[in-house]
Amino acid sequence: MSNSPLDFVSKATIDKESFIGISDIGFATIKKAMLLCSLIVFISTCLQLFLYLSYGIFSWIITFLAALVFGFMAIRYFDVIHFASKRFEQLQFLYARKTFYEEVSFSDKITVHSLSKTTAEVFYTSVKQIFSYKNYIILLLENDIYLTVQKSPEECYIEGESLTEYLLSECPNLKTTKVKPLGSEKSICTALLVVASILLAIAIFSPSVISFIKEYLAERLIYLNALN
Repeated sequence: MSNSPLDFVSKATIDKESFIGISDIGFATIKKAMLLCSLIVFISTCLQLFLYLSYGIFSWIITFLAALVFGFMAIRYFDVIHFASKRFEQLQFLYARKTFYEEVSFSDKITVHSLSKTTAEVFYTSVKQIFSYKNYIILLLENDIYLTVQKSPEECYIEGESLTEYLLSECPNLKTTKVKPLGSEKSICTALLVVASILLAIAIFSPSVISFIKEYLAERLIYLNALN
């Protein structure tokens, strides 16, 4: 454990609602994968629409593959929600508590005091992104581990500087210097899932739509020829 003078000490109290909300940081870790999956479904849908007129069976194979990609995407999305709820239940069972306390100290390193009374030290270089959720700041570390701290820590030994400003200056490997609202990550992933659902529906039902249009145009052409 570091013996350096402390700059901030956060003692966050987290109940089930907050725990599940903070666990939405999982969406930040799957956002790129979901974006890639959405792009694949989009390309597959375009190919399916383009190829159906000449290669009907082949286009259905493309649609089937797009459905598999979408399934993977949906599983990742709902896994985040399911894991958070189950994880909290496990913590309740192990420690017989309805709320949990996470104490994090900041000096030349970040020191975490866990529920099991052990301590762990984290370097500022391992912090990848910073998010905000209600009265909390969430630090996303390497290997998709996260820490929860108070926006206004109970103990502050630096005058005129907030913990957010302190972290932005101390963490050299941040992907962005913006503190993102955590809800935006879930909203983006939800939007990607909805868009991919619509695209997949278009790909699945497009053959019948195209067939209907072709039959309708053929009937109209016959009708027009009859008039002439």
